[in-house]
Amino acid sequence: PAAVQGLGRDQPPAKRLKLRRAMLSDLEAAAYIVQQQVLLEDFLTDPTNRPLLAEGRLLVGMHPDQATEPLVDYAVQTERPFAVVPCCVFSHQNPSRHHQGQPVTSYERYVQYLKAKHPGIRQTFLPFQGRNLVLYCSDYGSPPAPDLGPPSLPCSPMGGVGGQGLGSLKA
Repeated sequence: PAAVQGLGRDQPPAKRLKLRRAMLSDLEAAAYIVQQQVLLEDFLTDPTNRPLLAEGRLLVGMHPDQATEPLVDYAVQTERPFAVVPCCVFSHQNPSRHHQGQPVTSYERYVQYLKAKHPGIRQTFLPFQGRNLVLYCSDYGSPPAPDLGPPSLPCSPMGGVGGQGLGSLKA
């Protein structure tokens, strides 16, 4: 809204942003979230984006919020390799989402729901703290391999695996 855009012009940028966020109503915030989801779906279905999508070899989503499921759906539909690190469930925005007859309201159930979209979807963990479970599929014709558990090496957010930095990882 225009009132929010002009708010706090005499304040430092960080304070202006904070003030604007405080002014947004729940309805406006929900509309913004839905716009993000629709933007991804529109991007994936817009014919003008087909050349870009055809050239892409891998779809990646790092905590993509509402774009998680459309990303997985598109990857499975087109048998495109993907890796996604799901974060939030947003069950209130998707009340019709169910897995094995139960509503998808927890992170664990959301992961199972996404994995059920194709038998080749696997999971493993990335070596950092926080939401680090990654779902991926690189071969839609192979039987599913066992999921890999959490990394056994200690990690720190800035130090990489074993505190030795990212240079210690072999490709």
